[in-house]
Amino acid sequence: MSYTKNDKVVLKLGGHLLSNATGNFNIEYLKKLTPIIEYLKKSVKKLIIVVGGGQIARQYINTAYFFSRNNSSLDLLGIKVSHLNALLLSIITNNPPTSIPENLQDVINQISYRNIIITGGFQPGQSTTTVSALIAEAISADLLIIATDVDGIYEKDPKKYPHAKLLTETTIDILKKIFDKSIIEAGEYKLLDPYTLKILERSKIKTIIINGKNPENIIKAIKGEKIGTLIKT
Repeated sequence: MSYTKNDKVVLKLGGHLLSNATGNFNIEYLKKLTPIIEYLKKSVKKLIIVVGGGQIARQYINTAYFFSRNNSSLDLLGIKVSHLNALLLSIITNNPPTSIPENLQDVINQISYRNIIITGGFQPGQSTTTVSALIAEAISADLLIIATDVDGIYEKDPKKYPHAKLLTETTIDILKKIFDKSIIEAGEYKLLDPYTLKILERSKIKTIIINGKNPENIIKAIKGEKIGTLIKT
């Protein structure tokens, strides 16, 4: 796969990449990530990064769950944590914003005068993966990269089935069969969900799922190297 010029790129960073199972931030990972973001700032014209809440959001939600079973309220907790993660990433990459975008209109307004925008979740019942797809569609992105903790999309859950086959390329129809029955609970992390799939289907944005544990994989995806799973739309 040859190098492809990408002027507008949306990068979804799973919050679980930034912190470990105990909720502590992965400092070594962040050290590796910051020069990658610096590279992206120089190699693309517009970069939007969407950060999830990760394990820290899960800790807040689990605590609140003892007192409230209102999923919308619990989702709000996760969204606020994702905004904190976005602010943290903005500061450590020397891109302090005037404010973290809280909805799609905020992103559209800011993209006219900012080359890099870092944001988190938007509203209850909507994953940050869906947010990244919505943003990619709204700005007519050249590429959407979803960085997660697995090498791509497998025919089965690789955490349950170690010998599951990695799909280097797949289609929306196949993904619907794999993920369409997913139910999103507050704070849950799904690789892809029905809302995201519908947006990808209608927008036809080029999308690649990669393992973000090695941040250099992000550059490989930008350069068009064969990595992860390409979703054909």
